[in-house]
Amino acid sequence: MKEPIIIDNFLPEDQYQYLYNVIDDSQFVWKRSTIVDEKELLCDSKFNQQFTHGLYYGYNATSSYCHDITKPIIVQSNKDNNMPVIRALSKAKVNCNLVTESIIQHGYHTDSNNKGLTAIYYLNSNNGYTSILWRDNVSVLSYINQIKEDTNDKRKDVREYKVESIANRIVIFPSDLLHTGSTCTNCNKRYVLNVNYH
Repeated sequence: MKEPIIIDNFLPEDQYQYLYNVIDDSQFVWKRSTIVDEKELLCDSKFNQQFTHGLYYGYNATSSYCHDITKPIIVQSNKDNNMPVIRALSKAKVNCNLVTESIIQHGYHTDSNNKGLTAIYYLNSNNGYTSILWRDNVSVLSYINQIKEDTNDKRKDVREYKVESIANRIVIFPSDLLHTGSTCTNCNKRYVLNVNYH
């Protein structure tokens, strides 16, 4: 994979609407959690929180919603020739970031150090985004230091892909790449489904 794979209109409209309605329902249970480790933060620590609903962890289902929410994504991955097929889920969760006055990036992090893939499925359109840093021949440690120093001349080997939050869009990239989500300012919340898989 030489760059992130972005697929718009990923699910048929009725399946997308079903997923959105499940997640946006008042009976859907959310837990408040931190977003990134303190050492990875790019923002004030008061913004290092989001609401999540865990679906899978360590290859095991952790929610009664896990199959309803992940099955459409898995089935479509087997139909779409542009997307690497999902054979096994290692982790899956739904994230909800609430609106802020200005867009806030939380902090660059990796989902895993293994050779798996991350898929982020956007459940609503807003002006938030995912920033993915693509690296060529640079260690993760020096990569993180470059970000913290924010010196452009030291980041020649790093390309940023900014993926806008557009409903029914999915982006796929290697799980060991640094990336960050953001808040939004033009919608009361930003919903994404985050899936780590092989």
